[in-house]
Parts: sequence; structure tokens; C-alpha cells
Amino acid sequence: MLKKLACVIPCFNESKNLPYLCREIEQINEEFIDWFIVNNGSYDVNNKEFENIVRENINLSNVNTFYIKKNAGYGNGIKECILQIINNYEVICWTHADGQTPLADVKKALMNYETESGIEIIKGIRISRNDGILATIFTMFFNIIILFILNYKSRSPNSQPTLINSKAAKLIIGDAENDANFDISILYLAKLKRFKIQRFPVQFKLRRLGKGANESIMQKLIYSIKTIRFLKNRKF
Repeated sequence: MLKKLACVIPCFNESKNLPYLCREIEQINEEFIDWFIVNNGSYDVNNKEFENIVRENINLSNVNTFYIKKNAGYGNGIKECILQIINNYEVICWTHADGQTPLADVKKALMNYETESGIEIIKGIRISRNDGILATIFTMFFNIIILFILNYKSRSPNSQPTLINSKAAKLIIGDAENDANFDISILYLAKLKRFKIQRFPVQFKLRRLGKGANESIMQKLIYSIKTIRFLKNRKF
């Protein structure tokens, strides 16, 4: 019999955020959710230290760690874990570890999935973000490019959480991008397969500690260019 839900949380150099992440999981404490905290090739701590931080801060049987020796991209960390566990779950989910995407939204996504039949993917869509004017401007700019220039009607493709039933995931997860374009490639592949997609409103909060991979202007520009290159030769 399949378990209900697995939530994959990729962590790259997030050792400072791990204790907070564990406490947030403990506060939810739902037996029907199995959590997979992925060490996605981090170098701020070694894997033994990573696991020790998790075990020192949470002791629940439904919390697991997953180790990827060398970072090959944000998407690769999620994919590698999902491909190992997908046969055991009815539904798969992923979200972030830095506190910007509350884990309570995972439960909301599952409630939406169970409420409406025929849905293959449930995904958050940002209605606001509280991590600075620069991030807000780039989000607006990015949405305009996707919608008007590329004619791709899917605002905030990187919003989390993302929940997908495992049958649908098996058809597309292996073909998704390994880098930061993982989420937008999932939506692209889902549209090609004509999956039924539902979006629900989420708020993007301040990062707890540390810095993300795309926080400077230069990093945001590089990411935007890579995404435009990914999308420009694809038909929607």
C-alpha cells in the first residue's frame, strides 16, 4: 500500500537554517507526511555533521535525510531523491529550506489536491513577497517576459510548494532540468502532457539566515538569461 505524501526539501549550504527547519517540521508533525531533507552537495558542513544537526533537532520516524555527494544543481537534488522514493508514495512534494516558503503550505497543497479530483499538479503562486524591493522588481520583470514576450501564461513558476501525484511525476520528472530551471521545466513538461494544474496563493517571506543563490543583481540577471534561453525555443 502506498504512503500518502513525501515532501523533499533540498538544502545547499543551509546548515544554519537546519535547526529552524526541523522545528517547523516538528510543529506540523503529521504522520501522513514523510519528510526528506536533502543534503544537496553542501560544503558548509560535511554529511555527518549535516545528519547530526538534523538528529539533534528532531527525532521523528517520518524524517529522513538524503545525501548527494556533489552538487549538480537545485533541480538535480530534488530529482535524485524523488527517483529513489517515488514508488512508495501517492503524492510527491518539494519546497525550500530557508523559511521563505512555510511548510504549512504543504498541507494546504495536499488539501487542495484531495478536494478537487483530476488534478495532477498543485503549485503555489506568489501573491506577495517580503524579501526586498530588488526581488519584487525582478519577479515582475520575469513574469512580464514569460507572459508577453514568450507567451507562456504561468506566473511565478518558481513559487513553492509544488505537489504532483506520483503517476504524473513518473512521466516527466526524469526529463526536468537539473539547474534552477527545474520548476519551470516541470510546468513546461506538464503542459505538454496536458496535465491539470491548479495554483493557490502563497506569500514569500524573508529568508531566515544566510544568502540564496540568486540574491545579487548579477546573479538574478544570469538566472533570467538562462531561463529565457531555456524557454525561447519551446512551444506552449
